[in-house]
Amino acid sequence: SSDLPGVATTYLWSLPASRDYLYAAGCAVLIAALTPFSSALNAVLGLAVLAATGIAAPLLASHSASLGDHSLAIVSTVVHGVAVSLWLGGLWASLPAIGAGDSAALRRFSALATACYTAVGVAGLAAAYAQAGPDAVAGFARVMRAIMDAEAKSYLGGAYRDQTGAPHAR
Repeated sequence: SSDLPGVATTYLWSLPASRDYLYAAGCAVLIAALTPFSSALNAVLGLAVLAATGIAAPLLASHSASLGDHSLAIVSTVVHGVAVSLWLGGLWASLPAIGAGDSAALRRFSALATACYTAVGVAGLAAAYAQAGPDAVAGFARVMRAIMDAEAKSYLGGAYRDQTGAPHAR
C-alpha cells in the first residue's frame, strides 16, 4: 500500500500511452493558462498547433501504431481526431459571435467546418479502406454521398427560402 504512489508513477512514465496522455493533459493546462493572454492571430495559431499535437499524441500511440503496416489507419485516425476537434472547438468559440448575428464570423466558421467535414470524410474513406478494403470504401462512399445530398438539399432549400421570403421550418 505504501508503494502505490511509486508504482503508479513508474507506470505513468514507462508506458508510452500514459506519457502521451500526460502530454495531452499538459497541453490542455498550458492552453488554458495562455488563452486569456492570446488575442493576436499568431498566438492563437500557436495554441491551435499545441492543441493539435496534444490531440495527436495519444492517437499516435494507439493499438494500430504498434504494428508496422497500419500507417494509413494511424494517419486517418489522427486526421479524424484533429479535424473533429477543430470543428467542435471552432463551433464553441464561434457561438457568441454567431449568436450576436456576426455574419463574418459565421462565414469564417462555415469555411472551417466545411474543411473539417471534408477531412473527416476523407479520413473515414481511408480508415474504411485500411480496415476492410475497397468494398467497404464503396459502401462508405454511398453513405457519405447520401449525407452530403441531404445537407445540400437542406442548404439549398434554406437559401431559396431566404431569397423568396418563404417561412423557414421551425
